[in-house]
Amino acid sequence: MNTAEAQTAANGQTGMSLVKRSGGLLVLRGIQVVLGLVITVVLTRALGVDGYGQYALVLAWVSVLVVPVRGGWPELALREAAAVTAGVGMREFLLVARRRIVLAGLLISAFALIPALAIRSASPVSLWVISLPLLTVIALTGLRQSLLRGLGEVWRSQLPEYLVKPVVQLGLLFSLLMWSHNTLTPTLAIAVNAVSVLAAFLVGGRLLASYRVKLSASSNVGPDERRRWELSARHFFLGALATVVGAQAGKMATGAGSGTLEVGIFALALQFSSLGGFFLASVNAAIAPSIVRAHRQGDRGALQKMAGQGATLSTVCAAVYFCLLVLCISYISDLLRVSSEVLLPVLLVLIIGQLLNAITGPCGMLLNMMGDEARVARVLAIANVGQLLVALCLSPWFGALGAAAAYLASIAIWNVILARRLFRKFGVVSLAFVGLRSPA
Repeated sequence: MNTAEAQTAANGQTGMSLVKRSGGLLVLRGIQVVLGLVITVVLTRALGVDGYGQYALVLAWVSVLVVPVRGGWPELALREAAAVTAGVGMREFLLVARRRIVLAGLLISAFALIPALAIRSASPVSLWVISLPLLTVIALTGLRQSLLRGLGEVWRSQLPEYLVKPVVQLGLLFSLLMWSHNTLTPTLAIAVNAVSVLAAFLVGGRLLASYRVKLSASSNVGPDERRRWELSARHFFLGALATVVGAQAGKMATGAGSGTLEVGIFALALQFSSLGGFFLASVNAAIAPSIVRAHRQGDRGALQKMAGQGATLSTVCAAVYFCLLVLCISYISDLLRVSSEVLLPVLLVLIIGQLLNAITGPCGMLLNMMGDEARVARVLAIANVGQLLVALCLSPWFGALGAAAAYLASIAIWNVILARRLFRKFGVVSLAFVGLRSPA
């Protein structure tokens, strides 16, 4: 076999490996998607669009508040665990990360009650009282999942979030609706969500407990290593905060400028459009540990293949899903009891944004795993804070559609900048249908 044939065979094997590694996650995430859609339909029909808007608004704020509780430690845990052998040094890391998360969770939960009481006219106080204590639980669950992913247990690490939580939530919702004769309040819906979060936390702890032997192989960690952890965690925190602000900016802006009805419309459109992004998320979850190892070994060819093929796979799958979604929009609108004329324009704008995200592939994750998390954090912060400001300006006049336009602009800006940064610094092209083969 000559060099060209060998390279072609290697590329084909890498592509099949990527499909296999992502396949299990795609199936698992597919189950979560179906369950999530059922949960969304059940909640929308039981609560109404306005009640669902209250529910979505509280969860949007919880998603933002949990980021400083996480403090970037789960994101750093993935990279650190993937870079070591048999978990050496990870026990000390885990102890430091847990202490930081628990302390931050207690402080932020306590202080967040003050603004929660101030905005009680938009959502009942009981929604916040139930949700805020879960910040620490959600952050610790994320830490456990990241450690398992870094140790190579990618599929099992996603079980609590992708399977346990939605199954418990859906089961409790059906039980409550049968018991209460199809009546439900936003407070009860939030309580059900809280129970499902606790269930995922307990299962995640059990899964990590089976790997205590690996994590117990701890080495002495000096102050320099601790300082490196703190600095990297801070960068990951800023990037994660910017990402969550970008994801929730539309809900917060429409809640402030147009009311919970527009929040419900935007949340529903975002829910269905974001499902197209789970293909890229599955690819990211599957290849992240391999990205760390390939970068440490200086294997740019492997990095290029994973980036190009990951972007291509994500784009093709997302495009198929979006076509089916648009074709079925009338049926979906009837099921949700929302006018398709109101939902479709918002949905189409968000779909364009998700397609752009898939086309540029895992550029942000690649930069994070290769040590450029500080630049990623800055770019995301500028783009997503800008999105929030633009959404606040547009939503009073255009409602959910204005928030969707701000979301699209933000995604386009930060994806282009990060893809360009990845190419200029590391020579890796992260675009669909481009750079599918490694350099000769």
